[in-house]
Amino acid sequence: MTADLKDKSPLPAGNLALLGAALFVGGIMLAIGLQPAPGSAAFFVAAVALIAFHLALFPVVGALAAPPWAKAAAYGWLVVDNALSTAALNPDVATAPATMALVSGIRYGIHIAAALWIASAARAAPGPRLRWVGLATAVALGGYSFVYPWAPMAAFLPALVLLPTWLVLTGLSLRGPPSGVLAGQARAPLEGDAAP
Repeated sequence: MTADLKDKSPLPAGNLALLGAALFVGGIMLAIGLQPAPGSAAFFVAAVALIAFHLALFPVVGALAAPPWAKAAAYGWLVVDNALSTAALNPDVATAPATMALVSGIRYGIHIAAALWIASAARAAPGPRLRWVGLATAVALGGYSFVYPWAPMAAFLPALVLLPTWLVLTGLSLRGPPSGVLAGQARAPLEGDAAP
């Protein structure tokens, strides 16, 4: 049944991992680069991009090899982080320091669940590059969660770089090897071609 759903999907998990990476980079660049005021159009666009990033990852979680408990952790991360991003769309939430401190605490706490899933998926990943980038992503994302109250935001930068990198490598891996003439394979013989 899963194979049927995969085959009929208009956007396979590999493409959604790549889309997720792009949405993450765009949303983070907008949120950190512009630091838009809560309630502004730029704030809204950044929040929606980050919500869409999380939504794009649901099929990716299902497609990657990981234990069921790790996948459950990933789905929990996606649901909770989306709820927090949606709550932050409300300017009353986004401008209240105590509320945003709570939102940040919950967000970084749920990132530990994301790190657990990424590490589990990385252990089962094909090839050392995907494995090591995944493990480094998990350490950077989960590790910052334990020090965020005292560490500068700059300490989160490795996670912000590694996560989309891992997603791109994951997306390419899920899409499989390139095929056809561009991948160096000979084209299929056409009618009228001379026999070899």
